[in-house]
Amino acid sequence: GYAVATPTLTSPFDNAEVATRTPAFVFTTTDPQGDALTYEISWSTTSSFTSSTTVNSATTSPGFVDLTNILITNPFTSGHSIQYTIQPAYTLASSTTYFWRVRARDPGGANVYSFWSNVRSITIDTTIIPATWFQTMDDQFTTDLLTGLETYATNTLRVATSTTEALIGYGEGVQQTPKYRIWGGTAWGAQSSALTVNAAINWVVTKNSPVNGEYLMGTLGTNNDVIFQVYSGGVWGNKQTLTSGVSNARARGFDAAYETLSGRAMVVSCNGGVNPVYRIWSSTSRPSTPGACPIKAL
Repeated sequence: GYAVATPTLTSPFDNAEVATRTPAFVFTTTDPQGDALTYEISWSTTSSFTSSTTVNSATTSPGFVDLTNILITNPFTSGHSIQYTIQPAYTLASSTTYFWRVRARDPGGANVYSFWSNVRSITIDTTIIPATWFQTMDDQFTTDLLTGLETYATNTLRVATSTTEALIGYGEGVQQTPKYRIWGGTAWGAQSSALTVNAAINWVVTKNSPVNGEYLMGTLGTNNDVIFQVYSGGVWGNKQTLTSGVSNARARGFDAAYETLSGRAMVVSCNGGVNPVYRIWSSTSRPSTPGACPIKAL
């Protein structure tokens, strides 16, 4: 609860291609106690950052600017937008793709670094005029949702003729936020978090839509709540409590299934009575009101 939040990257947008060899990067984060922050930015020609250049606002202040209040210098006010511009000594090479990330710490508080931010890429091409989207390297696709696409050779992408992508959800210890990873056909992506379900998690079910890149995740927590949420466009949303009445949280009393043609989904759960309850989910409409299934419990 006292940790510095993971920084948010504002610009350039991910996979941007720009003409300047000294681009500017904008980012921000917050400290829960409002302590002032120092920032560290790192860039590399590989997403693993095995060989990288790193500069710190505490020791390499040239290039760091507080965009919210330009009169403020390092350490910067929590929540302010910060910009770092590549300095002449670090001029980037043209026709080259770089990966960059940011972290922060509070020297007046715990003085511990936050987690690194998400990784973005930027490509330098001095022949272009406007900034544009440019995505050609395998490393640029490791954090993306490849709906209908797959990588099959070095720096090569093609339309997938069969499904290779998958999403798996799971609980972790007593944490109240389900975790998930995406399988891209050749490797698992990094662990990420879905939306909190406000209780430790006993059961997780994930289902994929047969018509788009959407996933359903259902969880049953130690508080006997069955909660469903939807993953679409790389973001979790539409969290819905199906029931709070599961009588035995140690048994998986819920499930979900997508219709093959319509792409709608039905989620169903025990609720302590003789009949289960259900809802219908459609990506083109709001979730239905609760209904009782026309079947009897065995």
